[in-house]
Amino acid sequence: MAILERPSPELALKVLPPPLHRALRHVFAQKLSGCMLVGGTALAGYYAGHRRSDDIDLFTADSASQEAAVLAVLSLEGIGAAVEPRHRSAQYFKAFCLLDGHRFTADVALHASIFRAGRAVPLPDGAAVADLDTLLMMKAAALLSRCAEKDLFDLFFILEGREGLSVESLVERAAALDAGATPENLLIAVLGAELREEACDFSLDPAWTAKAVFQRVSRFRGELAKAFDALAKKQPLPPIGKLIEKVRRVGPPGFRSKEYTSGFFPADTRFPEPIRDAPMPPDADAGSIEETAHVLNYVTPEGRYCELWWKGGDGGLPLLAYLVDEKGAHYLSRLSQPKAEGRRKYKSLEEARDIFRALAKAHYGE
Repeated sequence: MAILERPSPELALKVLPPPLHRALRHVFAQKLSGCMLVGGTALAGYYAGHRRSDDIDLFTADSASQEAAVLAVLSLEGIGAAVEPRHRSAQYFKAFCLLDGHRFTADVALHASIFRAGRAVPLPDGAAVADLDTLLMMKAAALLSRCAEKDLFDLFFILEGREGLSVESLVERAAALDAGATPENLLIAVLGAELREEACDFSLDPAWTAKAVFQRVSRFRGELAKAFDALAKKQPLPPIGKLIEKVRRVGPPGFRSKEYTSGFFPADTRFPEPIRDAPMPPDADAGSIEETAHVLNYVTPEGRYCELWWKGGDGGLPLLAYLVDEKGAHYLSRLSQPKAEGRRKYKSLEEARDIFRALAKAHYGE
């Protein structure tokens, strides 16, 4: 099925589960303003009809629209739904819902930047659905934090219907929502994605079996990685990279990290003496990281692979990675922050190492 350029209420009526569709109509019947439907239900229900989606994802423009949208979700109880709030704050609300025997989740998030960078399309039934360009922007930015099977399938489906869209344009769209969406960071996220065939059983087309979806999103992941890598090589060296270029031999010789099994090591982990003159990111607060910089070393075929870590009171975070060989130190990339901050959290130090080894080979032109 070809993707539509404008949201179709008729398609939503056809492909969305009736209870979910009924819930959506009720929520938007509450005369909401500054609120738009986003996510998989917006894309699958109103544009593509390509997969199942059991979520109501709403983004709001300000605190008043956030509260109104939350009250609209809670009012589903008035049409017989069971609504179980699981989280409620000024900026985010989540509830588990049950209506006519159908379970779904409802998420309401205050996200003013979406309303500045994107737009919603108002429909005759009162719903406001993010337009296709906005959904593309969101799916591209989502690669940084999730890069899940559904995200890749959605992005693949959009791009299939948008011939001529360049990878540069995709990165620009992602960066409109997340300044961290550089080709290099997107490459890291794509390389680090763990795809599972059992998580791919969501297509509405019988021809797209879980195996077929898994194979296609795996190929698509590879295509994205190749494109992001090619674009990253064209980018100028960032300021922190220029700083690292001045580094020669750093860290305690021969120090290995085999004892570390977690990307977030525990607070009582034993370290060698701090490297007081280790290079720090230029935007870091020097006072907060005093005497906490440590360099972990690995021996690789390409040279000595190094990671600079920050050790805090409740654990540690990897900051950046680089290679040291006979030519000096070569900046590879800044490691991502925790998922709670909208960045990738590595499952283990080994995972981070493998990803950056791949990046090292890419930078060396292998």
